[in-house]
Amino acid sequence: MQFYNEFKETRKTRNRLPHWQQDGAGFFVTYRLDDSIPAGMMEKWREEKATWLAKYPQPWDEETESEYHRKFTYELDRLMDCGYGSCVL
Repeated sequence: MQFYNEFKETRKTRNRLPHWQQDGAGFFVTYRLDDSIPAGMMEKWREEKATWLAKYPQPWDEETESEYHRKFTYELDRLMDCGYGSCVL
């Protein structure tokens, strides 16, 4: 297996998080179990996100994108780290 090489060509894209891709390099996948966030909390998060996105449609400037990640990306990560659910992994 080959690891990331800072001197080789790297394709960088963004979705919820930045993604770096490099031919032949290993990668990992992050996922969450369905019960890792209680349904009520997840629904509230989705509603707040939908309301915010309706108010601030893309394309965003850098400040607006930072606000989006503070309110939604980082909050989702925080909720997943709380240890809700059966925590089988």
